[in-house]
Amino acid sequence: MEALTKPGRLDAPLLVTEEVAKLLDATRTPFVRAARVALTGMETLFDVYEVIDPARGLSSPGHAAQWEILLRRLEGLRHAADLPALLAAFGALGCADDARVRWSQAQCRQLEEPAQLSRWDGVVRYEK
Repeated sequence: MEALTKPGRLDAPLLVTEEVAKLLDATRTPFVRAARVALTGMETLFDVYEVIDPARGLSSPGHAAQWEILLRRLEGLRHAADLPALLAAFGALGCADDARVRWSQAQCRQLEEPAQLSRWDGVVRYEK
């Protein structure tokens, strides 16, 4: 899990599994789902969550809810024609300067490459 926190991966200082996230009090320890991940050599997909500083805009319940909607749109993206609207929606999020949002925008830009989009299934894949 620690390797996923690095720049070039999910670029998040603190990631936890869904099991740990369920134990957190989101009002005191805000978190958002960062991605659905698959590690090479593992068959199981899992959701990872970023524990975020309460001072970050993404920590507000409204922004966190919008974030989840946009993340699901990104995960379900299959057509290049949908990319501009999704990028604009990430940019319109009240916390567009957040690292998590920037990471998602970078994912969208990678998917502008037809070969990348054709392989995209909504799962972020990394080697161990």
